[in-house]
Amino acid sequence: MNEIIPIPFPGMCGNCYLLKNGDNYVLVDTALRTKRNMLEEKLDELGCTPEKLKLIVLTHGDFDHSGNALYLGKKYDSPVAMHREDAPITENGRMFINKKKKRTLIDWLSRKFLQIDTFTPDIYMEDGMDLNNYGVKAKILHLPGHSAGSIGVLTAENDLLCGDLLENRKRPRLYYVDDAGAVQKSIEKLKQYEIRVVYPGHGSAFRFTDFSG
Repeated sequence: MNEIIPIPFPGMCGNCYLLKNGDNYVLVDTALRTKRNMLEEKLDELGCTPEKLKLIVLTHGDFDHSGNALYLGKKYDSPVAMHREDAPITENGRMFINKKKKRTLIDWLSRKFLQIDTFTPDIYMEDGMDLNNYGVKAKILHLPGHSAGSIGVLTAENDLLCGDLLENRKRPRLYYVDDAGAVQKSIEKLKQYEIRVVYPGHGSAFRFTDFSG
């Protein structure tokens, strides 16, 4: 049976999650680089040692989710996986390079003031890909809208790690929408599954039935 262990971060930094099945761990998202020490300490506390961390999954390329992927991938000798359509973000260090809405000032400020590692993922995740080979019972769902390559992780228990498609800081709702048409299709796609609990990129977990969108 899968266990989802939240590693929350306040403010603008995205949450991380450990998906655990026995002695196998998959880390979903890696927070900002400035949260590196906090994240490492939490992984150690949770018993996530290098031989147990089988995979690092990025729900999308934004820096508050991918900031420690390169470092942790090397430290834990774990492959880093994301969707191909968001790879240009981490390869070029530009968060809006593949988005319809170009936030030029935010893009410039992030590159000027954040220490951004650029990297190419080891694995490209596609819709429906199974994570059984990495020791957990879950699959990948392509959920574009926040970004073209946004993905979620759906467990065998029908719990969803949704990245930044949805948030729950004040209430369950859509997060930053880059492509409204794509977001609506992603929400309709989720309604095909009997999703129980949603673990968002920002805020606390909530029941999918509490989302009114």
